[in-house]
Amino acid sequence: MFLLDAIFKIRGAVQERKQKDIVRQRERRWQCVEETSKTWNELYDLCTQVMFFKKNAKKDTHIVDILMKLRNYSSKITDLLNMWSYRFTNLSPDNINQFKKIFRFLRKYASYVAQFIMDNDDSDKIADLQSALGLVQRRIEDVIHDSILSILKWSIDILEESKPERECRTEEINEYLENLSEWVILLRQVELDSDDYYSTFEDETRKDLQKLVIEMDEWIWTNKPHGISGFPGFDNFRDLSLSVPREEHISSWEIYRREYLERLSDQIRFWYECAYLERRAGWERKDR
Repeated sequence: MFLLDAIFKIRGAVQERKQKDIVRQRERRWQCVEETSKTWNELYDLCTQVMFFKKNAKKDTHIVDILMKLRNYSSKITDLLNMWSYRFTNLSPDNINQFKKIFRFLRKYASYVAQFIMDNDDSDKIADLQSALGLVQRRIEDVIHDSILSILKWSIDILEESKPERECRTEEINEYLENLSEWVILLRQVELDSDDYYSTFEDETRKDLQKLVIEMDEWIWTNKPHGISGFPGFDNFRDLSLSVPREEHISSWEIYRREYLERLSDQIRFWYECAYLERRAGWERKDR
């Protein structure tokens, strides 16, 4: 009788510990959802500050302060998405990487506009870039913000609910992830089409490097296991790259050309317009 009572007590303690672990994990996941929303809102706010910044107006915030926050934001994004990887184990590294690309794209776009404002006095060009940033910011907000929060909230259900609920939520998450993946592919395609690598370098060096990049793209695509160092023109690429002054080389990877960003904002506007027309065609109407 004593032994049986002890077994029941141990079993009860184990069940209680399991229940506490479930509650603790749920609380941590919801904290991660809140931190995600906070991180996104901070990035959105920084973009808005860049978009409405007036260079010659007297104000407490200088464009350098905004630029510093944007530059430092990269590590914050990485920390957040690393947290996702062990809080939401239903999401694959590829899934999480899609969000990282969108976060970093918007940060780099805003960073370039802030850098342009700091380095230039042409008010018309600044206004054009700020307008383009505003359009990109709003469209990415439409695509990603609700998607992020919905995916994380549904992931909590998947990790905690019974099989029927998990299957339903998984389908909904996959639909959001598919839409996000399409946007990432489109953004990447515009970047590839623009051929803007090394756009800040001197003409001859830029042309030679860009030609090598195109050749490397094709070679790496067909020789993925070998890595970039196996590319036949790698030594030439290294010599050209190392011949560029350090300060010029570092800045070239951190910015885009103004023409590329304006073209990209036009493309995003067009994609969004197409998506809107598709949704609109599916609305119920009295004349149908």
